[in-house]
Amino acid sequence: KSDFIVGADLAMLQKMREQTVGESYAAVMKIHQLFRFMETCKKPVVAAMDGSTLGGGLEVALACHYRVATTNPKLKIGFPEVKLGLFPGAGGTQRLPRLVKLQESLQLLTEGRLIGSDEALKLGIIHKVVASESLMDEAKAYILNGGSAEQPWDQKGFRLPSGEVHSPRGFETFSGANGLLSKLTYCNYPAPKAILECVYHGLQLDIMEGSTIEARKFVQIARSDVARNMIRTFFFNLNDANKLKDRPKDIPVHQVKKLGVLGAGLMGAGIAYS
Repeated sequence: KSDFIVGADLAMLQKMREQTVGESYAAVMKIHQLFRFMETCKKPVVAAMDGSTLGGGLEVALACHYRVATTNPKLKIGFPEVKLGLFPGAGGTQRLPRLVKLQESLQLLTEGRLIGSDEALKLGIIHKVVASESLMDEAKAYILNGGSAEQPWDQKGFRLPSGEVHSPRGFETFSGANGLLSKLTYCNYPAPKAILECVYHGLQLDIMEGSTIEARKFVQIARSDVARNMIRTFFFNLNDANKLKDRPKDIPVHQVKKLGVLGAGLMGAGIAYS
């Protein structure tokens, strides 16, 4: 459940701020080691997805050997952490670009865009889409029929979907991504830049070595003032505003359909534009 994952992520971040950097890094690496154990346990592990699979939930799914989702129109898949000043810290920057072409991976990671099951299937994030009532049957069938218990990056001869980082295509993608991020963020948001660094360096190493790079960067970003302020503003405060938390209880709710602004000076014009 996405609300559970968000709550667990925020609880973990709060705990990290009470720890030393070393303790926080060790805690994140335990998650990486757990996911790596899932991948190498020699038994097929299946992710059955019938609801929104976001952030840490998607990272759990990516560590599974087989991913099946439903046609549920409410199902969303993605990494929205960057909108809160964070980025996937449990293998998301390492597994996604090993499954999906580099340009599409970077877009999903740095923009926080959410996609449905059909697009996820087309990109290669999931293996199959079925009706909700067939989900568990499909998941069990994969296991009972002797489904593979090996990730693509553990197979001999594995190649990245878009080729090596140090290739003409790789140079073009990363230089373009750096320029675009600078244009959009003016380098004021550290998380998107950290994503590029994790992907760039991690794809030149094996999955576990790449995970150590991601873990270091995640601890640095998660403990930053930028992440703390963005979470407070764009998650807690925004949710409170949407729930009308501070609204006077004795005044009935009224839907505003037309609004007039008096004055067209600096503030008046800005308010009208908004």
